[in-house]
Amino acid sequence: MSHTKSRTRSRSVHRAATSVEIITPQVALPTISATSNPFTVNATVTMACATSGATIRYTVDGSAPTLSNGSDYSLGLVITDTASYRVVAFKTGMLPSNEAKLTVTKSGA
Repeated sequence: MSHTKSRTRSRSVHRAATSVEIITPQVALPTISATSNPFTVNATVTMACATSGATIRYTVDGSAPTLSNGSDYSLGLVITDTASYRVVAFKTGMLPSNEAKLTVTKSGA
């Protein structure tokens, strides 16, 4: 009499869990400067960002600049009175920049 033994071999497959961290780049910190600070008659405020194609937005009312709050910067701003600027740069597909701040003060003549 013949006995046939059937063996099933099981093989366990171990797969290491892989985690992928996606790092979203951040827009460079914008720069803000004034032609003179303090100034007596007027000053020109300029803003720039090293991230190509970024949109610079600013506020002067103390609120944080966002895509829906503030004004777009395009050219030098001529000012005639004290002003405090909060500035953030934005670009699609990137995290907004950190905030830059500058207070430009009008002094008595």
